[in-house]
Amino acid sequence: MSTKILIFNQDHYNHCNATLIEGLIKNKEEYDLQIFCSTSNNYATVRGSWDHTIYDPEMLKKIYDIADIIVLPNGITLNPHAYDLSVLKDKGVFLDTNDFCGDVESPEKYKLYLKREMRVDKGYAENVFPYCFGAEDRYFYGGTNFKDIWNKKHLDLVCMMGIDDEKPWRKEIQDRLLEDYSDNENMQIGTVYGDNNDSDLITDSRNHSKYFDKMISGKISVDGYGARGANNTGRFFESIACGCALFYQTINIHFPNGFVDGEDIVLFHSAQELVDSVDHFLAHPNDLKQLAENAFERLMTYHTTERRGFEFIQLCGGHGMIK
Repeated sequence: MSTKILIFNQDHYNHCNATLIEGLIKNKEEYDLQIFCSTSNNYATVRGSWDHTIYDPEMLKKIYDIADIIVLPNGITLNPHAYDLSVLKDKGVFLDTNDFCGDVESPEKYKLYLKREMRVDKGYAENVFPYCFGAEDRYFYGGTNFKDIWNKKHLDLVCMMGIDDEKPWRKEIQDRLLEDYSDNENMQIGTVYGDNNDSDLITDSRNHSKYFDKMISGKISVDGYGARGANNTGRFFESIACGCALFYQTINIHFPNGFVDGEDIVLFHSAQELVDSVDHFLAHPNDLKQLAENAFERLMTYHTTERRGFEFIQLCGGHGMIK
């Protein structure tokens, strides 16, 4: 018997929603899933390929009643007069897509509470589990053959973090790189945008080919925390999917099957540690390549959207939500 999954999809691009929907679609046939979404965003609809969107509000309510699993991300509010919210205790999954560690809902209202930023130094309820988003298919700008990707690289380093007042640590990192490497013409330090391609995907103008052209060219990619200190950033996985050796700030969230410092990625506590590591690995190109390859292989095994879809199914199955 098919498992019916209803996702109240946010009406804008969101990494976690996109990961879940793309991942479930990839597992759809093997696990006999019926997928329904409340909006066409986050890959619920890919023009010319599929459309899992329910456009009729009355039909949406009927599917709510018969669904085996109901996914509610933050930002979605259901009308209690139209929907029986008590059923969420047995078949509701709250998808906390926020970039900060505090709970935005009461976990006890749901069967499962999946959290993007689940800090290792903070306590959570027993039904709260980490759910980091993963590498969407569009991140693999150069394909999935690491050797081919690496052989085409010609920049020593790229650092293309968005800089604003919410992320002052990023400016500190970028300024230090500019201070040490301003004369290095083989580095791209500063954000690049342009040539957005949303012909098939709705990503709120995030799919910039000029950005990926630079990312795929870099041997090292430097990234830092996102807004509010978020560890799980899009650039984290974009870098690795593009075959870069990722240099990143220390990770303080639960990150199942995560990356090992010094083996898969390089973690740094300070700008000085960062430039010391950059100098070391640029002087040891074979070690740099091995670092990037290790991360790429780990990503392909544990951090694709297909894997995240599988992990969601396993979590729900382990809590009796899949018959």
